[in-house]
Amino acid sequence: MSYDHLPTTNLIGLLTDKETAAKADAAAVRAMENNDQVHLAAIRAKLLRLLNEQGDVRTGPIAREDIGIYTDGVNTFKVQRARSGSHTFALRLVGSEFVFRNGDTKQLTRGAYRKLTRDEAAAYGHQFGRCIVCAADLTDPASVERGMGPVCAQRF
Repeated sequence: MSYDHLPTTNLIGLLTDKETAAKADAAAVRAMENNDQVHLAAIRAKLLRLLNEQGDVRTGPIAREDIGIYTDGVNTFKVQRARSGSHTFALRLVGSEFVFRNGDTKQLTRGAYRKLTRDEAAAYGHQFGRCIVCAADLTDPASVERGMGPVCAQRF
C-alpha cells in the first residue's frame, strides 16, 4: 500500500502508536520551523516505512460492508448502513456527537483512514461517558470501565 501521495501531517495521524506519533509530530514541527528540508525528508521516509510495517490503514473508498469507525488522525467518522440498507453514509465526530454533514461520505474516498482500535474507542467512552458505537450514556460501572456497553463491546 502506498502513502506517498499524503502530506506528512496525515502520515503522522495514521500511526497507531501514539507515542511514536507524538515524537514524529514534534520532530516534523521543528524541521518545518527551521526550514530543514533534509531532516523533514528523513522523517517522512521513516513515517512511510513505519506505516508500511503497520499495514492496517485503508486507502480509497469505504465499501458498503466496511461499517465501523474510522480516523485519519484528525477527523473521526462513523460509517453506518442506511435504514433502507441500500447504501452507507458517514457521520463526523464533532465534540462528543456524531453529526451528518454533506460531503463527509465522499471525504472518506480521499486520503487514508484506519479503523479505530478498541483502546481508542474505549478512550472516547472514558472521556465523554458515552459509547462511541451507539452513543448511549455509560452508567453501569463495568461499562464505564470498559468505555462502551457490553453489546457494543462484543460487536466492536
